[in-house]
Amino acid sequence: MKSLIECGVGDDVETVIIDGKTVMENRAIPGLDIEDLRKQAQISGEKVWASLPEWDLLERTADVACPYCYPLVHGRGA
Repeated sequence: MKSLIECGVGDDVETVIIDGKTVMENRAIPGLDIEDLRKQAQISGEKVWASLPEWDLLERTADVACPYCYPLVHGRGA
């Protein structure tokens, strides 16, 4: 168990049982809609970035505060 905790990664775990209740089975969490979770995280992230000028001391937009490392290619990217 110590090796799993200290050296393991998520792919090393298939099933998790806590106090007799299965909270993860076959690497999936029962009742969790991953696509909905991703969608909600995207929406929340976009709200945070859109509000950046309101709380950034320099009132920068997200594009100014965190520019892309590489130029976007037309038709690709964000």
